[in-house]
Amino acid sequence: MLVLKQQTAVRSVTSESLLLVMSLTSRMLGRANSRSLSAILFVHKSVPLPNIISCTFANKVINSPPFHSQFRALASSDSGPSCWKCGAKERRSFFFCQQCDALQEPGSNYNYFKLLGVNQTFDIDNQELSKKFRHLQSVLHPDKFSNASESEQSYSADLSSLVNKAFRTLLDPLERGLYLLSLAGHEIPEGNTSFNKAFLLEIMELNEELESISSISELKEFQTRNKMTVEIILRKVSDAFGSGDYTSAKAALMEMKYYATLDGKIREKEMSIETL
Repeated sequence: MLVLKQQTAVRSVTSESLLLVMSLTSRMLGRANSRSLSAILFVHKSVPLPNIISCTFANKVINSPPFHSQFRALASSDSGPSCWKCGAKERRSFFFCQQCDALQEPGSNYNYFKLLGVNQTFDIDNQELSKKFRHLQSVLHPDKFSNASESEQSYSADLSSLVNKAFRTLLDPLERGLYLLSLAGHEIPEGNTSFNKAFLLEIMELNEELESISSISELKEFQTRNKMTVEIILRKVSDAFGSGDYTSAKAALMEMKYYATLDGKIREKEMSIETL
């Protein structure tokens, strides 16, 4: 039950003003998403009333907001332009206009973690990531906008592609680590070969060993050893990011790039043996 408590002098509230309060409260609840059922919302200076009205929701089940509302915020740090459809300015590069719900043009500075609604960390929950990805794609997929305007159809295709790219980047440990480095301003330059000779010699010997393998059983054993090495490096990367040691994280990820390349060669080798 909605209980309205007037906090200053008693003054009548017109039905029109009350509807405005309820409308505004509903929009606020849409943004809150996971509030307690006993949440108290205070509406300040948003209603043309001389008093501050507090709206208390006591033990009332609140209907979920529109399914796309949770994706309206935190996708980008840049302020977006006015809505192309209604001209409203109440948005910060959200997917949808807060006034008319029109899908908006993609921003230019999306953070993949915020885009997909997961914590910005190396030790990501792949199940949560996949769940958020599927949910977001169900909101932005071009099929949802087949009857919409040409602008929204184009924006939907662009955003859907962006979400796919973000998902692939965060799902792959190597790409996720490199992306985290880039967010922190510690990119690894292309073609970087700043390794000691012992490591490079080890990689060369592993490649030669792979070339000499002629059976699936030998290849599986080699692949198992490579995976174990990658797991050890992943733990090093995780510890480095966890302690904010970007130098160590960069060094470990550089090593991991070589073993990832080796893993790709293992897959190619497996295909070539199976076709013999």
